[in-house]
Amino acid sequence: MSKSPFSRRDFLKLGGLGLGAMALRPMRRPWLDLAYQTDFPQAERLGRVAEEMDKFVNLRVSPSSEAAEAGQLAGDTVVEWLREVVGYTPYRNQRWVETPQGYIWAPLVQPVKNVPNVPLSSLPDTGGGSGLWVRVTIPYVEAQLENINPLGFRVSYLVENSMPIRFYYGQVLWADGVRTADNKVEYHIRELHGSRGDQFWASAEAFKPIYPE
Repeated sequence: MSKSPFSRRDFLKLGGLGLGAMALRPMRRPWLDLAYQTDFPQAERLGRVAEEMDKFVNLRVSPSSEAAEAGQLAGDTVVEWLREVVGYTPYRNQRWVETPQGYIWAPLVQPVKNVPNVPLSSLPDTGGGSGLWVRVTIPYVEAQLENINPLGFRVSYLVENSMPIRFYYGQVLWADGVRTADNKVEYHIRELHGSRGDQFWASAEAFKPIYPE
């Protein structure tokens, strides 16, 4: 065997450079592709992939867990919901959702709509001071944490992993303030009960007011 032109020291240096390159290589974070998704599909019925933002679900070419994969969708991806069909899985639930990209097992998809609202310029007093209950009527809305340090376990996890904080279709929250930021009206949002105290600002268009009557 011919003698290698590289010494042991050279080999270790090259190895160190390789490890350094791996350390500098950004991790794939699928939620970054969705972090600024504001243009949801234009359709009456939509579905949101009900999985963590850093995970994927499989699309199938037909409504069966044994069918070939048609691709993958990251958690929180919003797709057009064409129809619901009966297919096959080894589990009790045999329902599948057909999308333009393929079929998704129904328990992994939240049925949602995209219905923006006209923001209020001020909030009424509904008995407990200025504020009222509001419900999210779009697939999801991103929220800005007002307090410097997150208090809740879920919010802390999202902040520590550089993941966006989101409220999802159907969630009911308490709005007790209004402001205009970057020419957009935002509500001051918090969970009135069962919260550790985190408070947020989020686009007012995402929330439908729920009046006492």
